[in-house]
Amino acid sequence: MRRIRGSNITMTQAMSWPQYLRETTMPIVHPLTAISLHLEIFFNAQQLGSGTGFIVARDGEHFLITNWHVVSGRDPKTDNPLSGLAAIPNTIRIWHHRKDLLGKWIPKDVSLQDGNGKLTWKEIDTADGKADVIALPIEVTNDIDVHPLDITLANTDLIILPSDPVSIIGFPYNQSAFGKFPIWKTGHVASDIDIDYAKRPIFLIDASTKKGMSGSPVIAYRSGLIHSSEGFQLGVPPRTKFMGIYSGRVQDEELSELSNLGQVWKPSVIVQLLGI
Repeated sequence: MRRIRGSNITMTQAMSWPQYLRETTMPIVHPLTAISLHLEIFFNAQQLGSGTGFIVARDGEHFLITNWHVVSGRDPKTDNPLSGLAAIPNTIRIWHHRKDLLGKWIPKDVSLQDGNGKLTWKEIDTADGKADVIALPIEVTNDIDVHPLDITLANTDLIILPSDPVSIIGFPYNQSAFGKFPIWKTGHVASDIDIDYAKRPIFLIDASTKKGMSGSPVIAYRSGLIHSSEGFQLGVPPRTKFMGIYSGRVQDEELSELSNLGQVWKPSVIVQLLGI
């Protein structure tokens, strides 16, 4: 059993919810709530926008995962600047959990370019253009706690079909549930997971997502009745499946309107980025 304690919050990652409820009277925070991090994007001192990200660990290194358009400040299709100021970000502010104080946060600014002007993140191209997912190396200092997303959760034995619910965990309109804790929004799978939308490793969800949620992890959490490769099961422990990275809504190019169809990049993109 592993517990992470804050000034007034206890979080557990290895016990069932009934057991957790019996053993603590502290406020309950879902383990996945600590994974999503609030991001602010700057050009020098000018804030250009906000977003969501999460950390993945590999071989002792830590990487912030978010969208390419968040750190580049550009539309991945047109390459045009997203900011009305036409400015391009050079710094990202990550709101980390303060060391041993879950429920308290500390900001860390990370440069998006090195001293030679080279971009500091990892990115990849797909058969139909640039992937809207990046991995930014970060330093884990002794004043923060990190809660990396276990990328192997993508392999959880859960069958997820069109119309099934999923959770998008992020910061819509720069809002939070409390402090820098994210908001959980529910959507429904809108395309078959194994089919690549628009020839890219993407599936669609139907959800009322908002600005600020770009880079959010998309999760399928199931308890009670579970649909797995063994069929429908009752009385088994809850299961969590990492579905991918939310990257914004599909836009009608003729009408310039955003639909409620959201794009989710599949976990295979992270695997390719980090060579896992």
